[in-house]
Amino acid sequence: MNKDVVKASIFMQENDAVDGAPLYSSIISRAIGCGLSNYVVLRGSVGFGRSGITHGARKISLSKELPLKIEIVGDREQVQPFLDSLAGFADQIVVMLGKSEIVGIK
Repeated sequence: MNKDVVKASIFMQENDAVDGAPLYSSIISRAIGCGLSNYVVLRGSVGFGRSGITHGARKISLSKELPLKIEIVGDREQVQPFLDSLAGFADQIVVMLGKSEIVGIK
């Protein structure tokens, strides 16, 4: 059951928001609206972005500036309209798109 798909990796900061809601929540809602259901939101412990500042959890307090990564997998026909819907977030996110393969494990 091997299937060729595309994987979108979307990077942002945990404290990014849109209309008072977490940005990652808005992005996931758009993915679901485009018929995508294979996604995961990962919280990083350290990250370096276009700001040039390294963000990471401190020993005493948990930073709200930690990096988040959303990975979404689907057919290109589903993923492309979803990515187009993210244009309004271009100043808050970085998107990587690549070919991937779903492999059936026996």
